[in-house]
Amino acid sequence: PAPATDGDGSRIPLGLGLLFGGVFFAAVALLLGRRRKSGTD
Repeated sequence: PAPATDGDGSRIPLGLGLLFGGVFFAAVALLLGRRRKSGTD
């Protein structure tokens, strides 16, 4: 009953998590860099 969702239900969220994680971190890094540049200016 449980392994039914462990085959395809655990693969999608993992990929999405990694994808969104990378995009999120990239956006945060860009925002921080922009903020720092604007703040020091």
